Amino acid sequence: MTWLDRNVDFHHAVALISGNERLARLIKQLLEEMQRMIAAGYVPGEHEKVLQAMREREPQRAAQAMREHIEEVRRQTLRVAEQS
Repeated sequence: MTWLDRNVDFHHAVALISGNERLARLIKQLLEEMQRMIAAGYVPGEHEKVLQAMREREPQRAAQAMREHIEEVRRQTLRVAEQS
């Protein structure tokens, strides 16, 4: 299993926790289709911030960490795309 596969599994698992199976399925499908773009914007350590907040049962902090993670990957991906 590659880190890209683990990334899909991580985001899918977080979405499943929401109880919205349709959303989780759509997120998984989207991430699988976007693996090349995600690889370009990969930011090590971002998942740990989300997991730590979840372990500490701090949903607002977990949500904020996930938003920051998504935004950072978006910024990095755009930066890589602009350099191409």
